[in-house]
This record gives sequence, structure tokens and C-alpha cells, in this order.
Amino acid sequence: WALLSVALIGVPAQVRTFEGISSLSALSVASVAIALLVIGVELVRGGQKETDASWSKPEASSVWDCFDAISSTTFAYQGQSMLLEIAHEMENAPRDFGKAITASCGGLLALYSMATGLGYY
Repeated sequence: WALLSVALIGVPAQVRTFEGISSLSALSVASVAIALLVIGVELVRGGQKETDASWSKPEASSVWDCFDAISSTTFAYQGQSMLLEIAHEMENAPRDFGKAITASCGGLLALYSMATGLGYY
């Protein structure tokens, strides 16, 4: 298993530029999108179950549960710390950086919203 791990992680880790890893990033986003699509299709095929769920805070949750949820969401969007590095790698950052941020954040928002919606379905 160790050699398989080295092969799967070690080779992509040798890529040193953001341009070089853009295809790996696209594969990552595609795999999440496909997983969400499969989950959504299976949920729709199985039908919605009747529950007594409400949109209020669960009675058994504590302040720490809420802190955990906020921390998880913050961690999910933490990629913004790499924005300056990405801008440095761009050929024409003043023209393209705004478009790249809009597309990437919009895509993340769509994927996370889809995952949240499927979770509450």
C-alpha cells in the first residue's frame, strides 16, 4: 500500500507551478461534481422520505456543534489564501484575475450549495 500511495501522491506532488496543476484541479472538481450528481440521482430515484425535520437548531446541539459547523465551512473556503500566488502565476493578472475569482468562487458556491441541498433533501 505504501508504494501505491507514493505513486498516487508522489508523482503529482512534483508539479511546481499552478499552471501545471490546473488539470489536476479540474479532475478534483469533476470528481466532486460527479459524486454529487450520482448522489442526487440516487436520492431522486429513491424518493423523499417523510420526516419531522425543521430548519431550526436541533435541540441536542451545543455551542461547540455550531462552532464545528462554522469551522468546517471556513476550512472549505480557505483556498482564498492562495489567491495572490495564483495571480502571480497569471500572464495577464489585471485582466484575468477578476474573471478567475468569479468563476472559481461561483463554482465552489454551486458545488457546496448542491451538497448542502442534497444533505437536507
